[in-house]
Amino acid sequence: FHREQFEQAWIHYSECLRARRHVYAYSQGNHLEVSSTLHELGCVAYSQNRIGKAAEMLHAEKEILNQLCEANSAQQQQMLQARLTNLTWLRKCAKKVGDEEGARKIAMERTSLKSSEKHQEHAEAAVRTNALPLSHDAVSLQRELLCCRLLAREFALGRSKGTGDD
Repeated sequence: FHREQFEQAWIHYSECLRARRHVYAYSQGNHLEVSSTLHELGCVAYSQNRIGKAAEMLHAEKEILNQLCEANSAQQQQMLQARLTNLTWLRKCAKKVGDEEGARKIAMERTSLKSSEKHQEHAEAAVRTNALPLSHDAVSLQRELLCCRLLAREFALGRSKGTGDD
């Protein structure tokens, strides 16, 4: 891509974001389509070496994905992949600006997300094969517990970052 193509991509994705936020206003813009557009804007900004803007878009995407996870979306696999991709790009932004500690924390969060999802998959597989006598409600409760743990971890990491050397 050339510089002017990135500028055109930014303009088009920005317009797309405006339209999607309007369409999904009933959900305060918390929709996978809005988060995917924010992701694309983040990638374009990253490619333009506008790392601050890229991080802003990717953090907005992350917030939507977290809220969708809390709502126990029916698109769990798609949500997981979107969240993992988001964390990968946030880590790239942190590394690009030399924030090795931030990049390390994001990598740990990504690893934790992957491992908690594997545990969830094992629990659901056990339920399907009747190896574990868990009800559907118990599996849903486990999923909610994992979301709560992730939010608590993000809060703790945010608090420690705010009290560190800035």
